[in-house]
Amino acid sequence: MTCDHRIMANGPFKVGLNETELGLALPYWIGAMLTNIAGPRVAERASQLGLLFSPEEAKAAHLVDQLVDGSQMAQAVDSEVERWLKIPDAARQLTKANFRQQLAEQQVARKKDEAEAFVSHFMKDSIQRALTSYMEQMKSKKSKK
Repeated sequence: MTCDHRIMANGPFKVGLNETELGLALPYWIGAMLTNIAGPRVAERASQLGLLFSPEEAKAAHLVDQLVDGSQMAQAVDSEVERWLKIPDAARQLTKANFRQQLAEQQVARKKDEAEAFVSHFMKDSIQRALTSYMEQMKSKKSKK
């Protein structure tokens, strides 16, 4: 989400934040970034429900900026990098920092409390069981391929 330009391949792919499906609360800073990208309603709903978006849905929600065929990915990335490199770096960096400064300051102020809350929640038996189950499912899917 912190990329300057997000490119996704068309196809049977999904993107999103499904932490809540695993019992994990989405950290404040991730929710804030998602809100900046997708808007409050989409961010809140997607985060609470652990929604995953198809390429077309992700583009409509502003999670990605560009969709390309997989065979065109390298060319699309190269073209976009060239576009960004044409902008004077110092001006671009300062502009980006201005847009993100408030969120960065909020995250610094909340860092200790958020880290403690995350660790406390993450170490709960129910969360550990859910994560173990999820990892086993991923291993099973991988071994079937």
